[in-house]
Amino acid sequence: MDIKTTILVPNDFDDQQISKFIALVNTGGEVSNLTEAKVRTAKYLAMTSIDGPLACVGALKLPENSYRNYVKTQSGFDLSCEHFPLELGWLVTDENFRRQGLARFVASGLVNKAQKGAFATTRLTNRHMHNMLQALGFHVEGNSYPSKRTPGEWLHLYIRPSQTKSK
Repeated sequence: MDIKTTILVPNDFDDQQISKFIALVNTGGEVSNLTEAKVRTAKYLAMTSIDGPLACVGALKLPENSYRNYVKTQSGFDLSCEHFPLELGWLVTDENFRRQGLARFVASGLVNKAQKGAFATTRLTNRHMHNMLQALGFHVEGNSYPSKRTPGEWLHLYIRPSQTKSK
């Protein structure tokens, strides 16, 4: 089995790779209307393929202020850009490759690139994501809040403070 993971800045991926990234993210059902322009604003993208096909993707995003403020308002947690400049997201594993630890591997690689505080949001019902985020040093903060995309679903805010040491 040939497993290949690549973590690069978005502009180091070609248009075809970005299209495949978007297609896989869209299968996850958590994001709508994801565009190439939006994907290219991320700090890092990660793509893992197994024997050729794309199996898992993820990103360290630079969230827009409007989104950051929305999460801050909904969760009641001060999600300042100074302390949490990055968001771990767009993390999706193709259904044919699930339960192999790929998402944790991809997320770990991205988080190791962060060197700054990061946050992530996830559905309350997504226990696998909760376990993975906790294993990567994230913890729940603030209040759970209703999903705008899925009526009846609630979201948790997870944060991971900066891992760099002050001198």
